[in-house]
Amino acid sequence: MPLRDDVKALIFDCDGVLVDSEILIHEVEMECLTRMGLHYEKAEFVRHFSGLTEARFLEEVSLQLRAAQNRELPPWFIKELRTSKRTAVDTRLQALPGVQEFVAAWLKPKAVASSSLRHSLVRKLSMFDLLNAFEPHIYSAESVVNGKPHPDIFVLAANKLGVDAHSCLVIEDSIHGIEAARVARIPAIGFVGGSHCLSNQGQLLKRAGATRVVSNFAELKELLM
Repeated sequence: MPLRDDVKALIFDCDGVLVDSEILIHEVEMECLTRMGLHYEKAEFVRHFSGLTEARFLEEVSLQLRAAQNRELPPWFIKELRTSKRTAVDTRLQALPGVQEFVAAWLKPKAVASSSLRHSLVRKLSMFDLLNAFEPHIYSAESVVNGKPHPDIFVLAANKLGVDAHSCLVIEDSIHGIEAARVARIPAIGFVGGSHCLSNQGQLLKRAGATRVVSNFAELKELLM
């Protein structure tokens, strides 16, 4: 795995890596699913849904609902999901400790490659003065046809940065994201500093293809700077 001088560019996921939003998103999604009669243990939910685009999440939920109850998504679901997510982010979102300092200190190319919709991604980055640090290399769910666990968004980010895939490094917190990096043939570090991470998240990310796991930006800095 490339480290220090061998790493020419970093590609960050956003939710659960740059900002501590995954726990908020999971809470909202699980609450909405419970209202429809779909119940998940936290570990099961994280493994199955974490890191997916909204479109892929809705596809998966629709399949589960048809299988369990033989019905379609109710009219209120998508609007309630989006409204509740926005409220949670606007009122409770925090940056991951040390992220601004790390991003400022990393002087080589960098990008964000997120499953979030662009308007949501831009809002979250703007809240913590991270938007300007990454522009113009901010890639969202709308940037590609196939979201994670497909490799498209990481391949796009590497190409736009003008760096060979093997010289990039992905920083990811989700199994789907690590799988996407592996298929893209980009080395990946698993990040388990988010509040949503399970106690065995590092093991799950390694199993999915992460070559190392870090718990915070101090550990990442030690590896790369």
